[in-house]
Amino acid sequence: MATLFDEHPEMNDDFASFVFAAKKAQSFLTELLQPASRGHEFAVLCRSWKRSVEEGSYVSKPDQVAFQVFEGADPSVTLCAVIKPNKYEGAQPWALTYAGKDSFSTLAGVAVSDAAEAPVEDTVQEQAVEPEPQPEPQPEQAPAPAAPKNAPMTNARDLKDYAFIWMGPGSTFFKELAALAQPEAWGFSEGDYSVLYSYIVQTFYKLRRDGLVLENEERTFAAMNTGLVTPRYEDIYLCFKPNTKAGHQPWCYAGVCTQYDNRDKGKALSTTLRNTFREMPKRATFFSDVSDIVFDATKDVVCNWDHIIVENIDRIPTDFIANQLYDKQAAEIRELVESIDYDPDHGTIQDPFGDHATGSAGAQFDELRSFLQSSPMHFNRIKSAMEGALDRAIKRAEYSFRTGVPSFYPTINKVQILLPLGLVDEDQPDCALVAAKDRWGNYEGKTILTLRMAYNNARLLCRPESEWLKVG
Repeated sequence: MATLFDEHPEMNDDFASFVFAAKKAQSFLTELLQPASRGHEFAVLCRSWKRSVEEGSYVSKPDQVAFQVFEGADPSVTLCAVIKPNKYEGAQPWALTYAGKDSFSTLAGVAVSDAAEAPVEDTVQEQAVEPEPQPEPQPEQAPAPAAPKNAPMTNARDLKDYAFIWMGPGSTFFKELAALAQPEAWGFSEGDYSVLYSYIVQTFYKLRRDGLVLENEERTFAAMNTGLVTPRYEDIYLCFKPNTKAGHQPWCYAGVCTQYDNRDKGKALSTTLRNTFREMPKRATFFSDVSDIVFDATKDVVCNWDHIIVENIDRIPTDFIANQLYDKQAAEIRELVESIDYDPDHGTIQDPFGDHATGSAGAQFDELRSFLQSSPMHFNRIKSAMEGALDRAIKRAEYSFRTGVPSFYPTINKVQILLPLGLVDEDQPDCALVAAKDRWGNYEGKTILTLRMAYNNARLLCRPESEWLKVG
């Protein structure tokens, strides 16, 4: 074990932290597992990896590592999983390439003990999943609402798999947390808590990743620091109690409180919190170097314009696109663009932006994508106009360091900078470019976000104070 981990320091006993496991690679396990484990294939892989690491019962080769998958339906059939280095740069360093029957005796000769495995909480894969049907609001035993398709994280550390908290319409949790915290706009309209939703699930992800969601040994109480404070700057804690509903998340919402809470709802909870943990749960830490959150306007910004323009064309104002298609050759596609009726910020509390455009709008954007891919002149015209907007943003950042707004992306554990792009009106930003530092200290323009998307991502670090990025 020590040798493997010495050679691969990115590895540890937390399978989800370093392995990308596509749904397709997991799917072969479904019919081979015990009935109770079906639908939780990634959880089984995580538990199996942890047990294999503890027992040293894995096979390591230069280009792959194999381990036994436990919880099979047929004890006479050995199941195994194989992981290999991930060839995709910027993704998790390892990827699951096989999970199923050990048809080729991959694990031959490996001794595996019959020691019972200690149960651990269910986990799910790190990549975005299709949302499940939303349940009706029920008491705390109802299933949790599904995560949005384009949520910033849905993986082993996802709050929805850890605890049941109703975060749909009429959420008591949102109301209690917002009422206790410093006054702030937590959405883009009355009764909208989409910013708070995004904030709390991403904060939980980071805390869970860093081992800062505390549980007592008896597993009767758990708590996390929300990172929010009261008007008196007292830390606010989110507390959990065991979920008594079999087959659901191991925890459920107990309430929010401060360390010394005198409210009727918080007094008993804060007493339990103080008596359970020697130290209060710590806040999430998102950066260690202040330079990471300040945009350096002296550095180059090189953009992946094909991804930004073509793949994310439905996040760019259609008025701007139409303005670039002014010649006769583009008259037909301009007419199509002007007819598109689509709001990239549509959605619900859990899914405030939806995914990329679908239906008739999706077909129209696909036609526009095809046109731009086949017409370099029009693509370059849009690109040139966007480069001009970026140049203005960089000059603005030279004048005020608050122009570049830091944001954090939990799944890649990295701070990135948001820069305002004024496309329709030079003086009025209508979207944001995401710029990430490369190894040489320059910036790569990764993607483009609507202003609402940008605000949600920026709020994780702190309430944005930039003049261009606001709620409303």
